[in-house]
Amino acid sequence: MKSKINIDGLSELKASFKKMEQNAKELEGENNVSFDELFNHSFMKEHTNHQSFQSFVDEFEPSPDVKFEDFDDSKFDDFVKNHSSFNTWEEMYTSAVGEYSFTRLFDGI
Repeated sequence: MKSKINIDGLSELKASFKKMEQNAKELEGENNVSFDELFNHSFMKEHTNHQSFQSFVDEFEPSPDVKFEDFDDSKFDDFVKNHSSFNTWEEMYTSAVGEYSFTRLFDGI
């Protein structure tokens, strides 16, 4: 015995997969993403006591003459460990990249 079934919504599902594929292609390779975009308000609020990445960095190094690239890695790791939910800068950065990628992958779906 066979029964007819009606499945609705597959066209929407196909459209979602197509959009996800398009988003994945846009993410593939090297991307230029600002720290403000990567460490957005939501990320910073969830993982630190700061509203922005800039205020987080300013607490560590308030001098505008010192560039981020010049930070002492071990001291910044200690700061991250004591002022965020992460143990190291690398862990914080990796988490932000993961959250950014996930959000971008599902953008528009």
